[in-house]
Amino acid sequence: MNKKLIRTCVAFAAFAIFAIAPASSSAHWLKETAGGQLIFANPGNKFVAYSEENKPAIFQGSNGWIIECDENILTGSIHANHDVNGNVQLTIEDVWFQGKEAGTQCKSTLGAAKVTVPAVTNFGGAQHWCIKTAIGTDNFVTEPHNCTGVGGAFTFIVHMGGIKCAFERKEVMPGTFTTGDVLNKPATLRLNEGQKFVTDLAVEHSFMCPPEWTLNNVAFELYTDTGITSNQYRNPVDTVDPLFLTE
Repeated sequence: MNKKLIRTCVAFAAFAIFAIAPASSSAHWLKETAGGQLIFANPGNKFVAYSEENKPAIFQGSNGWIIECDENILTGSIHANHDVNGNVQLTIEDVWFQGKEAGTQCKSTLGAAKVTVPAVTNFGGAQHWCIKTAIGTDNFVTEPHNCTGVGGAFTFIVHMGGIKCAFERKEVMPGTFTTGDVLNKPATLRLNEGQKFVTDLAVEHSFMCPPEWTLNNVAFELYTDTGITSNQYRNPVDTVDPLFLTE
C-alpha cells in the first residue's frame, strides 16, 4: 500500500471515529419568552417555582410518619446565566412547603402540619439556597447556602399534633432538569428520590420524633416572577411566563 493511500485511509478512519463519537459537553442557558421568541434571562431577574400539580412532596419518617405538602413554592433570583463554566445558578431566597389544610398547612399522620424553613428569607433567615446545573449533563445540585457561600445545612421544623420535630441535611441535594421548550412547558427541576435528613440536635424537639426522614416526589416548574413575592400557590398549568433551560 503506497503512502498516499495510507494517509487517505487514516484520514477516513479519523473522520469515522469523529462522526460516531458522542457530542461534546453542552453548556446551559436560562431563557424566557418575549414576542414568541426565546431570549436570554438576565442575571438578577426574579423567578418563581411551583411544585407540579398533584405531585405532593413527601417527608417520610423512619417511624412511618408521613408529611405531604402539595402547594410548594420557591422564589429567588438568577445568580448567573451561562457562567464562566457554562452553567446556570439560581439563588433561592424564599421557600414554602404547604398544602390545602387550614392556614395552608400540609397534611400528616398526626393531622395538619406547619412546615417552616428557618434559614431562608421568608422565615427570617439569611442563609438561602443555591441551585447549580452541571455542564454536559441534565443534572443539578441544590446547596444549603448562597451561591457564593460554603457550608450550611437544609433545616426544616414541623409542628403537628402538638409535637415539634426538627431535621436537617448538610449534604447537597442532587436532581435532574428538563431542557428545551416542549409544548411550552417550563424547565422542571426534580430532586432525586430518597434525600435523607436526620434530627437537628441543635433545635428543641420531641423525643417522639423519628431520628431520620426521607424526602421524595419533589419537582418544581420555573417561571419568571412578575408579581409581588408571596406564598400564593398558582397551578402551573395556568401560569404564564415560563423559563426554559436550553443547551
